[in-house]
Order: sequence, then C-alpha cells, then structure tokens
Amino acid sequence: MLWRARVEVGNAGGSGTLVTRDLVLTCAHLVQGLRDPNGDPAENGGAGLSDKAYVTFPGKAEGLPATLYWRGAWKEQGNLHDIAVLRLDRPAPESVPECVFDAIESSLRPKEGEKSVQIRGLGFPPTVWETGTHVTLRTSIDRVLKDEWLEVDVEKAHLQQLSGGFSGAAVYLPENGAVVGMLTDAILKDGRGPLGKILPLDTIRRHWEELDDLLDLDWLEPEPRRELRLLVAGAQPEKHLRIPLMKAFPDLVPRHIPESFSSVWDAIRFVGEEVKRTGAVATFLRELAGYLPDPPRSALLAWCQRHFPQPAEEKRLHGSIVVRAVRLRDQDLHMVCYAVHNGRRMNTPPGEPVPADAEQIRTWVEAKVAEQIPLFTNDKWMVEFVVPRGELMSLPFDEWSIREGDEEWPVPMRTKAVVVRDVGRLDPGSLAAQAWPSRWQTILGRGFVEIHSVDCTLNYGYEHFYSWLDGEADIGVLAYASHPKAEWLAAALRSGIPIMLWHRADCPVPHPPDSHRTFLETLTEKLSTATPDQVPAVVMKLRKEAWSPVTGGADHCARTLTLLWDDPDRDTDPPLMMGSA
Repeated sequence: MLWRARVEVGNAGGSGTLVTRDLVLTCAHLVQGLRDPNGDPAENGGAGLSDKAYVTFPGKAEGLPATLYWRGAWKEQGNLHDIAVLRLDRPAPESVPECVFDAIESSLRPKEGEKSVQIRGLGFPPTVWETGTHVTLRTSIDRVLKDEWLEVDVEKAHLQQLSGGFSGAAVYLPENGAVVGMLTDAILKDGRGPLGKILPLDTIRRHWEELDDLLDLDWLEPEPRRELRLLVAGAQPEKHLRIPLMKAFPDLVPRHIPESFSSVWDAIRFVGEEVKRTGAVATFLRELAGYLPDPPRSALLAWCQRHFPQPAEEKRLHGSIVVRAVRLRDQDLHMVCYAVHNGRRMNTPPGEPVPADAEQIRTWVEAKVAEQIPLFTNDKWMVEFVVPRGELMSLPFDEWSIREGDEEWPVPMRTKAVVVRDVGRLDPGSLAAQAWPSRWQTILGRGFVEIHSVDCTLNYGYEHFYSWLDGEADIGVLAYASHPKAEWLAAALRSGIPIMLWHRADCPVPHPPDSHRTFLETLTEKLSTATPDQVPAVVMKLRKEAWSPVTGGADHCARTLTLLWDDPDRDTDPPLMMGSA
C-alpha cells in the first residue's frame, strides 16, 4: 500500500492518497495555507500562503512538490466539502502504485453476522512523523452524520487513537486494501480521539465528480463516461432535473427520487446506478438534452449518437408503402404504388397514367395504398410519396385517407408517418444525387436535428439561396415559415438538403411582423432532441396532436405541415424504374 502519503503545507502536516500518477487526495482544511493558482486573486494574496505542498511516500520518495489542483468549498471547522486534490509537479515514481477503490455498491457494508465493518488508516502524528502509524476503526453505513460523514470509533481503547496527522488519510479494508473513504476529523479528549469522522466514497464523489473517472462503475465504460462527465460539467439545466427524470421514467415512484441533484452529472449518475432497466442512461440523456442550453445540449446529443446509436438494422426493418410518380410528355403522371421491406420490393404492380389533378391523384392514391396494407404484419411502416419537384410536393398527403375494403370509415393517412421525397434525386448521374448523401451523413454524424429557419420575408432569389446552402455544407435541415418559393425549393433540392419542413400556407400580404416566429420556434423545439432517423415518427406524433380535439387546433405547428425527408439509405428499388415511361 505504497500509495499512502504524508502531506506538508507550511507548518501543517497530515496524510494523503495517490489516486492517479500525479493526483493526491487529501483534506481541504489541511491545505488552507496553500495558494490556489486558479482561485480568486483577492484570496490568494494573503501573507503566509505557500505556493507548494510537499508529498512524501515513505521509503519511496521524499518531499515531492505539488500545487493545489482542486479544493472543495470548506472554509472552517465543521463545514462540509472538506476535500482537496494536489497535483504533483512530476508523476509519482513507478514504484508507487495508485490506490484501488472499493466497489461503490459494497462499500462499508458489514459482513454477514457482524454489526460493523473494520477499516484501517495510516496517519502521521508528530511522534511518528517519519514512518507513520496505523489506526484500526469500525463503522457502518447507518452511522451517517448530516448526509456527509460516517462516524467511526477506534476498535480498542488501548490501541492507537485518532490525533493530529491523520487528516486526509485514506481508510481501507484490511483484507484487500481497497479504499472506502477518507479521515477528516477526530473528536479529541486529552489529545486523543476515540471517535472521528470519515467521508465515504459516495460523499467524496458527490463533491469531486472527477473521482468517478477512477471508479469501477458498471453502467458505462470509463472513457465515454469521462467524456460525458466533462461535457455536462457546469451545465445549467433550464428546469429542475427531476422533470426530465420523471418524463423519461414516468413509472418511477417520486419518493425514490432525490429532492434535488447537485449537478447534471449527479442526476446522470443516479440513473446509471439506481434506475435498473435496460437502456436507462440513453433514455434519460435524450430526454435531458431538451432541458439544457447550447452548447451542452448539442454536445450531449452528438455524444448519444456516438455511444448509443440507433441500431443500424432498425431502419431497414421498417417497411414503406411507396407512391412514386414521374411526369409524362403530356404532363400527366405515370404512377405506381408498391411495398418495400428490408430494402426489397415485396410486389411489382404495373404503373398507370393519372391526370395531374389533385383530386384524381388523391382518389388513385387512397385506393392503391389500401391494397398494399395486407403485405405488412405489423405497424412498423410508413408512406413515402416520391414525386417530381414543384407543386406536387405540397399536396396535403397527410390529410388524405386510407380506405380499406368494406370499412365504413376511412383511416386518416396521418395515422402513419408520411414523407415526401424527390424523384429526381434517384437519377445517379445528377448533381443533386451526388450532393444529397454527403449532407445526410453530416447530420447523421451530428446525431440530432439542427434546424435552420427560413422566413418568408427573405429576399433571396435562386442564385443567392443556392449559394447560401452551397457555402454551408453542414446545413441539412430547413424549416420554411410558409410554402417555399419555387426557386428556394429547387435550390435546396439541387444542393442536396435531405430534410425540409414547411407550412402549407401562402405568406399573408401585408406581412405582419414576426407572424411566423411562433411556428418556427415551436417546430424547432419539438424536433430539437430527435435524430435524423426519428424525424418522420416525431412529425407523425405532432400531426396526430394537431388534429386532436384535446391537444390540437388550427394554430398547431403540424396542422398543415409537409415533411420532405430523403434518406438515401431507403432505396425505393429499382432506381428510376419508370424513367422511360
């Protein structure tokens, strides 16, 4: 156990623990005479403050200089947060290993048949300053003081008791040397202490969250866990952290949830260690993201996409009913409706000419979609309208119906996810087909939907609109405040934008100030935590809300909402199969 250290700051002395190659854990009260290189200059300018602490590993290394790395909010005796961390100027010698921490879930739990657990610590009282001496203590997890310390007592009165020089000493299990906490206080009587206080690991990690990087936690691998902790460090949620927790897990019993959390990381840690269900951390993080400001929100969603991605096969397993149209020379449409599952067509019905009239298209579509439904055995399918650019893209497909056999009442098309796609992009030789997949990969890599709003007052023509998008390769999602101008839609499609949403309404004249701000802001908020793959399902849910007599209304953001969602991985096999029609 060579990780046990002696710490000197000016005339004060105590103990410490090597936790990494260059970090030593000790007490804040022991280093109160040490200048904080990152602290308030007003507090660091006092006379008598030392620039260096000196750390000794008896028999291995003497007087290694160190500076203050982190200190808790302790100010005077009796305060909480009596924790500090020193950083050695140089890493400890290889002959001095770091300590090993006990498993959190088993720390300080007495063995069967015993009322308390035996622990031990090495301190450096003045009489044995060079070598140090051991003290053997007993405690148990029920001896909590102020939700901060555990009370300990010396095992036998005639043995070494607590005194000066034990502050900051790690307490460990004698049978395996695993560290379970740190000594901070002794209740002295005639200079001797039969009673004292330790900070258990749970308390130390609550105050110094970086300790979690060093613990063996089974809910997340060490490196992604450290990355996650760093990206939420200091993040200020917009609402109480109990709210996203209850939304993510509505069946949790409220009394089992802490009244408050000390930080975002504290809430994440609670879910990882207390919510025992598959995927709990991923579920909570995606809900939590909606309650964080940027940049932490964006960073968290990107982290989720890297470490908790949607299964690659999930999209392929979801089928589609594809309605595909190309223009004939006489301006009528050649249309076909078929089913796709796992990227393969399930049937090959013949195409038919259909007049380019909205009502006739609707009549044809409603009948043909109903014919494809028996090919699916579950509800994991969507409806894709793969149509030419222009006015056809803004037809209210989601307001149409599915008319099955002899059923008296039709089912609204919005019951399923309904998307529009660009048939022109399926020509592999076009520039649009080449630009589109790369933008899709960009937004997939980002892991969340970042919407760029387009207000109808924008005075760009085709050239400016195209140049804007061409110069911003990371833009992948546009939301239009009203029906997009033809030149805007053409420019966006040719530049490869894979996701667009728009309100199927013309811009009012005269244009009231901020008339569309609510629509754009609401839509952005609703989609802010969705991955690109999830957008159709989220929009489907919004459309259902929009038409509900309870949650909807004419002003709902999804009441007349078109979604163009062009995932290049969803092949409408075979490409341009009607190109010669």
